[in-house]
Amino acid sequence: MSLYDFCTHIADPDTGAIIIDDYECQLSASVEIRNGLPEYHFDEVIKDGVDLLKSKSTMTKMLAFTIIEQAETASWLHDKINEREGIVCRGLGYNDPASRFVRAS
Repeated sequence: MSLYDFCTHIADPDTGAIIIDDYECQLSASVEIRNGLPEYHFDEVIKDGVDLLKSKSTMTKMLAFTIIEQAETASWLHDKINEREGIVCRGLGYNDPASRFVRAS
């Protein structure tokens, strides 16, 4: 597990209005390769040294899960994780059915 800085907007899902602008935290993330594709796992959302997922507050946990949902689709974060973990795509590109992600040796 490695820590990654993450900054995001928290928006109302119904209206799209930004509720929290530029929310900064750190994510504890890991990646494994399954069937040639990377799978990202986020186990901690850390703010001011505290893991928000361990809070007793429902609101705080919902905030943490919202952040994780956004991290799961943040391609720039995935690229950062891949770079640090030495994961590269071998093949002609993402659209090539023969392409596979591997750990560089």
